[in-house]
Amino acid sequence: MANTEMRNLMVILTEDEIKDYSKTLAEETQAVNSLENEKKSVTAEYTSKITRHKTNISDLARKITTGEEMREIRCRWDYLWEDGVKVLIRLDSGKQIDKQEIRDYERQAELPVQDDETQTGDVESVDGSEDEDTTLADNMAKARDKKDIF
Repeated sequence: MANTEMRNLMVILTEDEIKDYSKTLAEETQAVNSLENEKKSVTAEYTSKITRHKTNISDLARKITTGEEMREIRCRWDYLWEDGVKVLIRLDSGKQIDKQEIRDYERQAELPVQDDETQTGDVESVDGSEDEDTTLADNMAKARDKKDIF
């Protein structure tokens, strides 16, 4: 009986073996590219999540440090006709937050437009009573006194 053993030695590949290896190489390359793209996508997704949390942390830290934050607050313009200015008042605290000159267009009262057929001689006053002698100027003065308008 002859003594034999197995060894790894170089052999020349056949055309079919080269073709099979080429196909396998292409598949493996595609698999690596696909996994790398998937890794980039997952990494980008996690980076985005981490960035979002870091932004929240930063906002919360700023609020805690300063003790304040921006919010939508209802405000009201008060017109000081004698001074020619209007002031913006916060309705939650009553504090004045802005002061501006009254513009010319704001000084103009809007008058109701009536065609000639619908006009009557009676004018309804601010207090609701009808009085033929009541003028628009009287009504505006009463409204200003009541601070309903202007």
